[in-house]
This record gives sequence, C-alpha cells and structure tokens, in this order.
Amino acid sequence: MNIAVIGADTRLGRRIAKDAFHRRHCVTAVVTDPSLLDSVRYTVVTGCEGFDPAGFDAVIDARSAELTITRGGVVSTLVPPAELDPDGRRLGQYTLGESTEGYIGEEDFALAAVDEAEGTEARRVTPVSGRAPALPEDGTGRRRYVALPDKGIAGKVYHLLMDDYNEYVAHFIADDRLLLAKQGEPFAAYACQCLHCDDQVWFVSFLRDRECVTLILDEAQSLVTAVYAFAAAKKPLLAQHRILFGAIKPFNGEVPFRRHGYTDEMAGTKITWHYSPYVNITHCYVNESYMRNSLAEMKPLPADAPAEAVFDAEDRVRRWGDIFFEEPAQYIRINPHLYVVVLGEANRNRMDPVQGGGDMVLAINTRRMRDYGRGFHTGFGTPYFGLISAGGSWYDMPDPMDIAQSPYLV
Repeated sequence: MNIAVIGADTRLGRRIAKDAFHRRHCVTAVVTDPSLLDSVRYTVVTGCEGFDPAGFDAVIDARSAELTITRGGVVSTLVPPAELDPDGRRLGQYTLGESTEGYIGEEDFALAAVDEAEGTEARRVTPVSGRAPALPEDGTGRRRYVALPDKGIAGKVYHLLMDDYNEYVAHFIADDRLLLAKQGEPFAAYACQCLHCDDQVWFVSFLRDRECVTLILDEAQSLVTAVYAFAAAKKPLLAQHRILFGAIKPFNGEVPFRRHGYTDEMAGTKITWHYSPYVNITHCYVNESYMRNSLAEMKPLPADAPAEAVFDAEDRVRRWGDIFFEEPAQYIRINPHLYVVVLGEANRNRMDPVQGGGDMVLAINTRRMRDYGRGFHTGFGTPYFGLISAGGSWYDMPDPMDIAQSPYLV
C-alpha cells in the first residue's frame, strides 16, 4: 500500500511509519521537522497543514494520541486507552473494544494503527493489551535479556515427515522432556528447552549425543524445519550445521506439500537487539547470504552504572571492538512476520580458533520485535547450548557496516 503518516516526526508517528515501512508498504512521512525522523527510507513531505491526501491508499494522522485513519473515504479512529505507556515492552498483540479503560504500550498502539490502515471497516475502537512480564534477573542483580523456557508444550505429539524420507514421532511428556522415536525404532528420552516464538510456533532445542537439534514446529501450517549442529570433524571447537525441511502429519487432512524456505526478505535491513540495559547490538542483514554485527548503537554507560555492567561492556568492546563480524548466514521464512537466521562463527574461528566457533539459530518475530534462539558451542570436548532472547527495534539509519568491504571475501 501507499501510506502517508501525518506527524511522522512525533514519537508515536515515528513508530507507526517504521512499522508500516517494514511491512513493505511505501511510506510518505508528512512532517514539520524532518530532522526528527529516525529513518532515511521514506518519501518526506514538509508541512502538515494543507497536505493533499489524494493518491494514497491510506492516510494515518498521528499528530495526537487519538489517531484518524482514512482509506478510500472510509474513516476510522483509534482512541488510546487510559494508560498509553511510551516505554511498554512490545507484545505484538492486543484486543479491540469500545471502553477506553485499560493499558497498552505505545509500540502495540502503533501496530494497531497499521493493522487498521490495512483493513476496510470504518469504526471507532480502543486497542488494549496486557502488560509484558518482567524480564529475568541474573545472579548479580543486573537485568539480562536471557530466555527462560516457555511452558505449554507438554502433552503435544507431533508426527514429523522429514524431506530426507525419515519419519519421527515427538512426544512432549513435560515442558522440558521429550520422547523421540525414528520410525521402526524405540523411543529415546531427551531433556529439552522450548520457546513459544509465535502464536502457533514452537522453538525446541535438545542435545542428542554430541549433536544439538533445533526444531521449528509450525502448528499453523503443519510444517517443521530442523537444524542439526555438530562439531567439525577436524576442528572440534568449530560448530557446523545442516538444515532439513519437513511437514507435520495432521491428525485429519492431507500432508502439506509446501515447505518453509530460504528467503531474501530480510536483506538490506537492520535490527538493534537489546541484550542488556547497557549492550545493544545491531544485526545487519546485509544480503541473503551473510550477517554482520555493528556496535554502533551501544548505549553509553550511565555514571551510576554498577561495576558488573561496566566490566561487562568493557569486556565486550575489548573482545569484539577490533573484529569485523561477518558470517555466512541462511535465512528461512516461516510466515510473513517470522524468520529464522542460522549462522556459524566460521570466520571468527579462523581468526581465533579458541574463542570463536559457535553456531546460532535465531527466530526473529517482527510483529513482537523479539528474537528467540539458541547458541551452541562444542567447548573443550563438551557440547552445550543456551537459550537467547532479546527485544529489538528496526534501525534504518546508515551504518558503516552497510557498505564496508568484507575482509574475508575475494
């Protein structure tokens, strides 16, 4: 769609424009002060008064918290609830009602505005959501955006038909316990950790001998993607992986023919992930084959930062500051707002065989703006994995990593 956002230089307007752009709409930012925009990807029109909406599929007026959305002569109004939280963590979901009582984070309110612009019904409604749960603390008291396993997969049974012609039955007897059997073989039990990365998509990881298996179980489309990570044969500290697609056999109905697949839809975008209050790392999805990291968006430490945070930040800069982080990556599309990125630290291992060599799988939910993943390391003879999660935000300003020449490629 061709969408105009009037007041795209306001805090709420910036969030609406960014959300609309990253849903692949063409965005025209109608602003009073173009210097307040945080993206270079819009068509910019200066002067909100007298703006001509002709030729746009939808126009969102974000000059006040009560939003007016016009499309094809149909006008809708989004009324904010009693508590519109500018700092609320994005959930990627909300409910609509007529009462203005309730709560919603500003990010989810912006999400509702773009949803409404994509619709056709004229109405006056108030979106409300729950509050995001508190993030876990680590042993030092610092807030760390690590992932705690989600609950709710216990009791589920999946019949997996993989494209290498092997069949499996996966039975989750508990939220952290899996029974898995290959066709014709007995069940084996595994300790697992699970993340609920979308409404009907589970991210499951477990160790099988010296191999880490990650399953993306897509109940909505009855599909599965598996990533198998293992130690390289001649370099035990370097993890490698292979990817296999498949289907989940429905209890009723036909086995789906289509599969999750490789994509270039993330190419040319960047997301800044907030791994702690003091560490933001921008992932640059430079093209469909590589990913880079940029430390350009690391927050400066406040004067009253705890000593542990200062050490953590300084140690990160010391270990990563001189490294050009670029690694081969594979991008898989699960659904229109969920992507999986698989990468291994092959280049870093070549530079430092002791420090580098891990393998990562990240499920990026662009509606929730969260990533869910696991990092796998072979260690010094002991394979292990840990869950990862962080909140993020699109980063649409230029970065040196966008056009820097790779030191690893001819």
